[in-house]
Amino acid sequence: MICQLIGKSFELARDKEDEMEAVGVVGLFNSILENVQGIESTIPGVVQLYIGELHQAKTSDYTTTLLEGVCMCLWYDFSSTLNTLSAANCHENVFQGIFDKIEGLNDDLEVKRFILGLSALLVP
Repeated sequence: MICQLIGKSFELARDKEDEMEAVGVVGLFNSILENVQGIESTIPGVVQLYIGELHQAKTSDYTTTLLEGVCMCLWYDFSSTLNTLSAANCHENVFQGIFDKIEGLNDDLEVKRFILGLSALLVP
C-alpha cells in the first residue's frame, strides 16, 4: 500500500508537471521510516520508485529530497536498499549523487537524514 501511495503521488505530480508536488510523500515516508517498525518488505519497492524519479528529476530540490529518501532507506534496511540499488545497476550513481549534494545541504533535517543513511555504511 505504501508503494502504491508513493507511486500515485509521483504520477499526480507528473500529470501536474510539478515534481515538487511529490516532495510531501517522500517526507511522509521518511517520517514513517523514522517511527515505524516492521515495514522492511516495502523498502525494495520504494527504492525502485525513488530510482525512477531520480532519473526524471529536473530540480535540485527534488533530487535532494529523493536522495534523502534513499538515505533513510539505507538507514532502515541497508542490505535490502543496497541490493535493490545494485540490481538496478545504479548504486554508484546514487552514492555519487549523495556525496555531490552533501555540501549544499541547508536544512538540519536533510543533514540528519543524509548522515543516518551514510552511517549505515559503517555498521556491518
